[in-house]
Amino acid sequence: AAASPLCAQSTGTPADNLSRYLRELASNPKSLGALLGAGEAALGAGDGNAALGFYARADEISPRNGRVKLGLGRSALMLENSRDALRYLDQATDLGVAEAEVAGDRGLAYDLRGDPKRAQR
Repeated sequence: AAASPLCAQSTGTPADNLSRYLRELASNPKSLGALLGAGEAALGAGDGNAALGFYARADEISPRNGRVKLGLGRSALMLENSRDALRYLDQATDLGVAEAEVAGDRGLAYDLRGDPKRAQR
């Protein structure tokens, strides 16, 4: 399988990367790689709403993609929506994303819910 932008090393600032992915999306609006990259760049720039939009578009194209669900979970987490974040993170692991990769995000989501024991676990 090809490496997704969530796994790839990014070069430049999140804003530079976002601009690059937006140019790609202008010529190919259904590019899953560009949507994933734009979502990751938006998260890096601290824009959870933009990230959520990119990942939602990616989810329409590839609804059984664990990387997309991970991005949706991280976006929801950035927006402090722990309920949705946990749901998406569970879907990501169900679709093959390693538990170790989502553990920190899941812990933060439980912490936001006021459940420190589950967050620590």
